[in-house]
Amino acid sequence: MTEVGAVHQQFQRYDASRYLGYGLMEAFASKKKNTQAGQLNRSCINEEQIFSVTIASRNPIKSSLIDSIVALGLLGGLGSRVRHGMGSVVLESISKDGQSIWEAPADIKAYQQMLKGIVGSVATKLPPFSAFSASTRIDSLLTASNPYNVLADFGNRILLYRSWGRDGKVLGQTSEKRFKPDHDWSKFDRPRDFHPRRVVFGLPHNYGPKANMSVKPAEHDRRSSPLLFHVHKIGSEYYGISLLLESDFLPAGEKIDAGGKDVPANIEWSILHDFLDGNDKQGNSRFAQREPLL
Repeated sequence: MTEVGAVHQQFQRYDASRYLGYGLMEAFASKKKNTQAGQLNRSCINEEQIFSVTIASRNPIKSSLIDSIVALGLLGGLGSRVRHGMGSVVLESISKDGQSIWEAPADIKAYQQMLKGIVGSVATKLPPFSAFSASTRIDSLLTASNPYNVLADFGNRILLYRSWGRDGKVLGQTSEKRFKPDHDWSKFDRPRDFHPRRVVFGLPHNYGPKANMSVKPAEHDRRSSPLLFHVHKIGSEYYGISLLLESDFLPAGEKIDAGGKDVPANIEWSILHDFLDGNDKQGNSRFAQREPLL
């Protein structure tokens, strides 16, 4: 257990991974606050911990419950920023009445088959909330020898894709500068009769502390990101798994509060697909190791 106020050495080392845990730790060192990069604002459970859960029921345990546990253990996690890969859990086994009924996959192909088994037949219609459907996609994006490298690599790529940067730089690298209208919106350089395109990554989407720099649902507090990231260990390798759950982004007819002005929601799912499939500004594949799983 790493306590509040401690400097987590791995997060201090991997600056892009701190972006994924924004709010849970200090992103940068600050003399004013007397804090260091990677200093925790909340305690956390360190990696490579093992725990077990026992379920007791008066009635027979349904297969759908087993499938849900498997889905959590293949794609999910526990705690804050779980959609950014923090708190990823890896299911090792399930036993019933002392007999093993499920074992962890031995390789990525077995992992893929298990995913297909639990997703099964799904609705073709877009669901009203985050759920498996015919539009769902799961990809293995990258691999590394430790989980912090996986988080850092993913964080670095999403930062370069999403962020305009300061003087065109993000973590010392040249930003892709994909979203100039969003940048102009934040600088009041054009009429604010639209919302930033990057809302598809989730809301609220803030450019500053003031209300006129905040983008959020007009009638709700937040809309979680439909793009989830998960770190999964298979053998000695760590895989960066993405899960894209397309659904109704907001309830029908709800607008987006863009800096205090309600504007119609225009959600571009293609932005997320381009992030996963596309190339950077140098023409290199953003995820050269990407392997579609579903």
